[in-house]
Amino acid sequence: LAASVASALGGIPVDEGAAYAVAARRALEASSSSSHVELTSVIAAIEQLDAELTSFATTLEEDDHILLLSSQSNHISSRSYAALMYRRERKRLLMATRSVLGASANIA
Repeated sequence: LAASVASALGGIPVDEGAAYAVAARRALEASSSSSHVELTSVIAAIEQLDAELTSFATTLEEDDHILLLSSQSNHISSRSYAALMYRRERKRLLMATRSVLGASANIA
């Protein structure tokens, strides 16, 4: 699963900021009126996904680091482990969805 998600993400950072905005604007300007509505919806969905991803207290990489440290020290409760695994998987799904949407609109 991790390899599939990493492949789907293509190394695109979540917070691409200005570059994303420029690409989105160019795509909107080049679109016809019928695809304009669809593209606007995709952009709104990507922005919502970005907002949800940035709302987490930690990044996926930080969660991976926490998991690594906790597995080495063996000092993590089963509840904490379950919460960490849920949070990691949620972020992976959000990132993969964002990547697919961006690719479909040719703006990611």
